[in-house]
Amino acid sequence: MALKEGRCVNCGSILMLDPEMEKGHCLYCDAVFDNQKAFLIAQDPHNYEFPNEEQPKYTGPNLDPLAYRGKVDVQAFEQAVRQKQAKAKTETENRQLNLSNEKIPELNASRKHILLTISAFVGLAILFLAIALPLTMRRDRIRDDLMTDLVEKVDINLEAGEDLLILGMKNTDFVLSVSEKPSEEEALDYFSFFVEKRAALLDLGDQTKYEGVNGQIISPEGGYELFAQEAAADSVVVKELQ
Repeated sequence: MALKEGRCVNCGSILMLDPEMEKGHCLYCDAVFDNQKAFLIAQDPHNYEFPNEEQPKYTGPNLDPLAYRGKVDVQAFEQAVRQKQAKAKTETENRQLNLSNEKIPELNASRKHILLTISAFVGLAILFLAIALPLTMRRDRIRDDLMTDLVEKVDINLEAGEDLLILGMKNTDFVLSVSEKPSEEEALDYFSFFVEKRAALLDLGDQTKYEGVNGQIISPEGGYELFAQEAAADSVVVKELQ
């Protein structure tokens, strides 16, 4: 039976083992191991971590390969193994050296191309600001006017801890916090007042002024959530909040 190359599972030495034998013995560290495991490690030794632990002196049965018993020149065999180990070590070192010498590919972009790319990004940023900034300024201006009108309508004092929030890019939502819960009729009146003022500031028609508008009026005793199911004023839904 031909011998097969294996690796010591402890020190990683290259060994010639007999596939018909269950166990193998390392000539260098005295480790005893399963031959099948040694064969598997030899197929891909770089993905196996050798523990290199000190082994007790092996005094068991002879585990030399059957083909070598009584007719092997041990010194010649050990020399051949060492040569093979040295070759494997050199190949590993060369492979690591080649990996370390690999260079990241350089970008062959011309200065003109880089400047054009930067200019494109700057242009997009300016375009975004040119569109977004006027919209934001208009939203804030309308929001300030709505807050002023609604504060006067409800007769609340924001500096005294009364709260009013107007939200959304199109100022579609408001949250009004008051000290006393209003009646349902008063809540409807506040909501309709907000809708009409917003429509006038945005120049909205009757068919769109209620679209997407939501309001919440809250107090320590409870409150209301108001929204329109359709464009008409009589479609406003009032839900009581606890």
